[in-house]
Amino acid sequence: MNYTHIARVQKDGVLTVTLNVPEKLNCMNDVMIQELRHLLRVADADETVGALVITGAGRAFCAGGDITEMMRTTHTADTAQRHMEGYHAFTRELVNLKKPVIAAVNGVAAGGGFSLALLCDLVIASEDARFRSAFVNIALVPDLALIYNLTRMLGAQKVKEIVFVDKPIDASEAHRLGFVSRVVPRQDVIEEAFQLARSLAEGPRIMLQCAKRMIHMAAENTFATMLETEARMQAECFTSQDHLIARQAFVDKAKPTYIGK
Repeated sequence: MNYTHIARVQKDGVLTVTLNVPEKLNCMNDVMIQELRHLLRVADADETVGALVITGAGRAFCAGGDITEMMRTTHTADTAQRHMEGYHAFTRELVNLKKPVIAAVNGVAAGGGFSLALLCDLVIASEDARFRSAFVNIALVPDLALIYNLTRMLGAQKVKEIVFVDKPIDASEAHRLGFVSRVVPRQDVIEEAFQLARSLAEGPRIMLQCAKRMIHMAAENTFATMLETEARMQAECFTSQDHLIARQAFVDKAKPTYIGK
């Protein structure tokens, strides 16, 4: 596929995906979503890719949906719902990706850009990053699972404030609230995310895949169901070559070199 709205670089097992429409603050449109969906499918099947980094070109991570494209489209309730189905397919594909995904938020993450950051497994933010719901300004409800993710993290009261009032959240506050893992100087955000992604790509991939699935399941399943899942996932890890490698490395007091199997 010829990518026109995103750019990709692969190095040391890490695929860095850059939203690449800086003149529009990397606003999302149908073309970008289609390209991202294609790239996710390729990355998930590529054994040389162990982790992904998603970032934005220029001074923004992603400023949400492309309003100028919205202006060219008139929706009925039915067509609007069908239109969202493609975006929701992307949402599910990103969340269900077997490999760890790190958002390197290098500036504003507003609207769907805020949603996109929280769909990733970890968020590294630059000191000047700003997170905004912004949907109230265009009279739309937050999409791409923003309310779902924020409510699980922060509780209903805080989410109402974020969604109703649209007060920007700076990087330090986002870190205090818990949806940003690390805050670093702007010039270091891509490198910090890359180094973290590389360490994950070099790690025990089956364990990371299983743990990611279990974490996503935990909030919506019973204690008994999670114990059953834990037993199944642990059996998968116990029988992996990576577990044998890790066990031997522990005995030898050496650093394990995993093979991802």
